[in-house]
Amino acid sequence: MKTYAPALYTAALLTACSPSANPDNPSGQNIPANTESGGKTIALLNASYDVARDFYKEYNPLFIKEYQSKHPGTSVSIQQSHGGSSKQALSVANGLQADVVTMNQSSDIDLLEKKGLVQKGWKQALPDHAAPYTSTMVFLVRKSNPKQIHDWNDLAKNGVKIVIANPKTTGNGRYAFLGAYGYGLKATNGNEQETQKLVAAILKNTPVFENGGRAATTTFTQRNIGDVLITFENEANYVSKKLTKEQFEIVYPSYTISAESPVAVVNSVVGKKRHTGSRPILSRIPLERTGARTRRIALPAPA
Repeated sequence: MKTYAPALYTAALLTACSPSANPDNPSGQNIPANTESGGKTIALLNASYDVARDFYKEYNPLFIKEYQSKHPGTSVSIQQSHGGSSKQALSVANGLQADVVTMNQSSDIDLLEKKGLVQKGWKQALPDHAAPYTSTMVFLVRKSNPKQIHDWNDLAKNGVKIVIANPKTTGNGRYAFLGAYGYGLKATNGNEQETQKLVAAILKNTPVFENGGRAATTTFTQRNIGDVLITFENEANYVSKKLTKEQFEIVYPSYTISAESPVAVVNSVVGKKRHTGSRPILSRIPLERTGARTRRIALPAPA
């Protein structure tokens, strides 16, 4: 099996006025002033999900370097806003002036589409259904796996304490729930009643539902709560390989779920800036310079 790195697409908006002169953004927080003589300024706000913050810390400078190499004299800045994916979508729906949304589930961007903030058919606007990379759900356990957690059914055992993000407000938690449910259906040959019992037992063993994937990681790794953290593979890699070496192990369940991370341009925000004489720019750079090298993203592995 070979892995490949798709391109991560993001949008840059060329603004042509200073923030103080823009009536749609009187505070000027997200749109710094341009220098007409020295070239354009591109200012982006990316509203993203919780555990993507470290990826974008590495990705954004690469994107800026790539873009500026093709547009000499252009100044580029990217601000980040992170939280639970569904909470972030609600923030954008309620007025957060994000130029780009990079979520971990399509339903969050579908909400913005329904509200008219993202163009209809946004999945067809970019290759790969606007999902440039994927991850999957895994278990992060303490060194030597003292509770012998190997699969979803082990999470239902007495005495096992689980930490996950809240399924009601985060894609991370929702994927954890769906992963458990999918395993239950497979293990019971589609028996809904037995599957519901399994999921109920897992949820009963979960004393903490955090408000985001990174908050769940902090609770498990720094507050030492729980025997297992259910999270994205890229977050588990970040913890076990970089954040706290030699303290944790990753367990891959026998059956899990693919988690896509879709992206979209917030046209309602981009459109406001466009009327000043600007134009939207779409760019991309390969992910192998980030995900593959740092193991922060699980890349698709076609046969």
